[in-house]
Amino acid sequence: MKKIIFFLFIFCFTTKFIKSQIIFHAEKEEIFEGDSVKLMWDLSHIKNVKKVSIKKTKDSLSIKGELYVKPHKKKFYKLIVEVRNKFLFGTNEITKNVKIKVLKTEISEFKTKDANNTDESPTILQ
Repeated sequence: MKKIIFFLFIFCFTTKFIKSQIIFHAEKEEIFEGDSVKLMWDLSHIKNVKKVSIKKTKDSLSIKGELYVKPHKKKFYKLIVEVRNKFLFGTNEITKNVKIKVLKTEISEFKTKDANNTDESPTILQ
């Protein structure tokens, strides 16, 4: 029983420590609809990394890199890091999220001077 508790403690401590070491962020947290944003990560200081991926985006990534994404609505990107666990002889899957908020662009009013329009009535843009 003591061995099980010890291994659970090591597993939880290792996972929490590694998660605190993961660098994963976006260039911007808010973008306008149609824009792209750069996601960046760096795991080069973490030992025993087996696999790095971003859920529903890329399956196999390098330990350090960047990726441009173009979300159409608010989206969470999940970095998934598989790390070999020396104590439990397996792997830990550790995740970290980044949220990108996509702002809608609306033109509520637009004024211009049209050479053919002298009474300042609305100008039609085509």
